[in-house]
Amino acid sequence: MAPPMEDIIKRCTETADFVSKQEIPKSVWEACAGVVIINSDVVGFGFSVGEGAGVVIKKNEGNTWGAPSCVHFTSGAVGAVLGVGSKKIVLFPMTKYGLEQFTADNRFELGAQFDLAAGKFGRELDFGVAAGEKGANITVSYVFSDGGLLEVGVNSTYIDRAFEANEKFYGKNVAPGDIVFKEGAVDIPAGKGVEELHAKLTECCMRTD
Repeated sequence: MAPPMEDIIKRCTETADFVSKQEIPKSVWEACAGVVIINSDVVGFGFSVGEGAGVVIKKNEGNTWGAPSCVHFTSGAVGAVLGVGSKKIVLFPMTKYGLEQFTADNRFELGAQFDLAAGKFGRELDFGVAAGEKGANITVSYVFSDGGLLEVGVNSTYIDRAFEANEKFYGKNVAPGDIVFKEGAVDIPAGKGVEELHAKLTECCMRTD
């Protein structure tokens, strides 16, 4: 179960602030259809288990942002895995179809086209491409790892929609796809951190390389 969405948004805003200081090209921010920000805590001794939460959010024209939808993240790895740490995961779907995969009703597995392992204090850049009936799912992913975590092995990663967290936050049961893509489907509550997240994401878009 995901933590309260207000806490998730606060942590995602902190991650966005961290990411704004990293060397992610401005062109990635300009070209993306939206962003998925996930924070995960990982424990590994021979194999690793990670759990976390985050948000999916659509980028609108003029570097503005829509309503966030909450997601729950789980991962596992088998191989040379040792330590305890955390990951900041930032995914940039480059098409609407790609962004839709994070709001669909079914559980979404990040397959072999993504590598979400990062070494100690390291950053891993991955460029994943997958094809579907509606087109290409092109996603650029960045992973930032801290703590004493080292992973080298086979990874299994899943993203689930956090329906209960969304419902408590918006006060009604709305499909994640409608939250993200249907304007006016939800009223963004004031004072819950969304304004700060929007501002930080816009700052990331406006940065210079």
